[in-house]
Amino acid sequence: MSMLSSTKINTRILALVLLPVAVIVWLSAGKLSNANQQRSLMQDLEVAIEYANVLSPLMAALDAEQQFSNKYIWNDSGNSSDINRTKKEMLAARDVARKAQDDFEQFLERGRASLTKYPRMAAELKTVEVKLERLKYIRLAADAKQSSSDAYKDKYGGEVIWTTVDILRTRMALVQSISSVVDIAGEDKELGMTANAYSYLLLASSASSILQEKIDTALRQVVDPYNHGQLVVYREKEADFRNLFVKYASVESLKVYEEVFKRNSVIDDAEKIYWDAFDTYKTVNQTPMTLHSGLSWSSVSPAVNSGYKTLQREVLTELVRVKDEKVAHANAEFYQTVALLFVVLIGILIVSYIIASSISKPLKQFVKSFIHLAESKDMGLQVDERGENELAELGAAFNMLVNSFNEALIGVRTHASSMNSINVETAEAMRTALQLSGNQLTATDSISVAVNEMTATIQEVSNMAQNTSEAVQKAHEISVSSVKNADRSRELMESLTVELGNTSKVVGVLNDEATQISGVLNVIQGIAEQTNLLALNAAIEAARAGEMGRGFAVVADEVRSLARRTQESTEQIRDQVQSLLSGADSATENMAKLQQEGLRSVEIVMETSAAFNVLKGELDSITDMATQIAVATEEQTSVSNEINRRICAVKDDSEQLASQATTTMKMTDSVAVEGRLLQEHIDKFKTKG
Repeated sequence: MSMLSSTKINTRILALVLLPVAVIVWLSAGKLSNANQQRSLMQDLEVAIEYANVLSPLMAALDAEQQFSNKYIWNDSGNSSDINRTKKEMLAARDVARKAQDDFEQFLERGRASLTKYPRMAAELKTVEVKLERLKYIRLAADAKQSSSDAYKDKYGGEVIWTTVDILRTRMALVQSISSVVDIAGEDKELGMTANAYSYLLLASSASSILQEKIDTALRQVVDPYNHGQLVVYREKEADFRNLFVKYASVESLKVYEEVFKRNSVIDDAEKIYWDAFDTYKTVNQTPMTLHSGLSWSSVSPAVNSGYKTLQREVLTELVRVKDEKVAHANAEFYQTVALLFVVLIGILIVSYIIASSISKPLKQFVKSFIHLAESKDMGLQVDERGENELAELGAAFNMLVNSFNEALIGVRTHASSMNSINVETAEAMRTALQLSGNQLTATDSISVAVNEMTATIQEVSNMAQNTSEAVQKAHEISVSSVKNADRSRELMESLTVELGNTSKVVGVLNDEATQISGVLNVIQGIAEQTNLLALNAAIEAARAGEMGRGFAVVADEVRSLARRTQESTEQIRDQVQSLLSGADSATENMAKLQQEGLRSVEIVMETSAAFNVLKGELDSITDMATQIAVATEEQTSVSNEINRRICAVKDDSEQLASQATTTMKMTDSVAVEGRLLQEHIDKFKTKG
């Protein structure tokens, strides 16, 4: 309902009219959809019939190629000119077949999308394309004059090529694909009947071609059981397919059939020869086939082929004609439906416009009256309420509303004047109350500021006392720690002094040991000097001994050399020992000095420890006094905070009172302003009476 209330009247009328339009469109949509589907089906059928039309010359060309290839392969006359003639005939027929194949493949490229929408047709096309692709290998075998070949097995699906038979199989695959066209055409009864007739006619023609080939073979050579069976099978197939064609054929097609086959007795003569073929069972494996009817097969066979070709052309022409009629009818029905729907919509829209105008024009007149009333504020305005329809009732209701509103305005104007007088008196009283409230708030602010300052001062004193107490407590803790550290330092210095005394003793012992080493070195040096003298004497004696004492002289030189090196080493050791003695003496003196300084440090540490003990006692006294001051200031702070809280409460109440007074004053002023505005608005209206 909310959506309708916000919708224009014209729109509602249009919606009311368009509702049946929507129903009509919905009902017409079904018919339009059916027409469109029929049109789409006819378009697909058009492609399918064209497929059959393109397929027909290809099948005829393959039939001719198969016959001429068969003649060329089985030409055993030994006459080269005759063989060349049959080969040329085969190649000429092949060129025609290739041209028809190219046309067929080009058509497939154009119409593949429409044909492959049907699964069976898509599968048949795939088979046909494979068969046509393999024709080139069959033709290679035919060129080689081979009735069969396994040279291309890897490219021929692993199968042996049977030359003329596989050409026939390709043609049969094409004929078989026509059955898919029949499926598509079956969507329409008349087209389905004609397509079925054409399909069975092609099958009968194919069976007839095979049967004629079998009869040609049977007339040339002895009939074996297999060939007899083939003759019987294809005789039955040709008759069955021909009878099915007669069943589905139209009246026009049957007339052509009678004209081609019956009137000239072509089919009767052919059936007599077919019975002769059936009778070959009597001479199986004995003699070739014999014609007992007295007919000439060479004249009957071309007549049958010509009759089938003529009949195929006529039936295909009829199929195309029926297709064209169906397509034209489907298109016409589609466009007629669209045109009818368009005309109905235009008619309904025109009627809707007329009805909407008959309602909207009086409504627009009412709107103009309302706008004039809003602009002029004339309560004496009246609209035309003549008539007996809903618009007249609306006019009467509008006049009643204006009269009622006029009376209400007169009363409101009187009461608004009285309200303005009352508002003026109320505003004056509120101004006086607001001034008194302001004075009270000013005094409260002064007291609050003073109390806040006093509270801040007390708080600052309390904070200072607290800080002093904390500083003294920290100094006390430091003094206690310092006393402990002084005692520890004294103990360490005493221990250091004792260790220095022990070290001095160790250095003295080291000095004595070094002195003893010096004595030992003197003894070693004396021994070395004596050894040197002995070696010198030995060298002199060896020189006296001459050649006999040369070895002894060498030994004496070595001994003297060792004695000299011993003296040098002894001198070096003596120097080192002397340096050690000097260092030991210096260490002894320094140890003695350090020991004296350590004793002095112990005395100083003991004096410092005593001073820290005195400081600790003084700090204890200061801590007690700072604690008492902090407690006193905390009590003062608590009292001043309570005073400040109560003063603030009084101040807040005063502020709220002043705020309420200000708000009341503003509201009073607003009421006065609104009263004046109300009076002004009322004065804009022109009332009656």
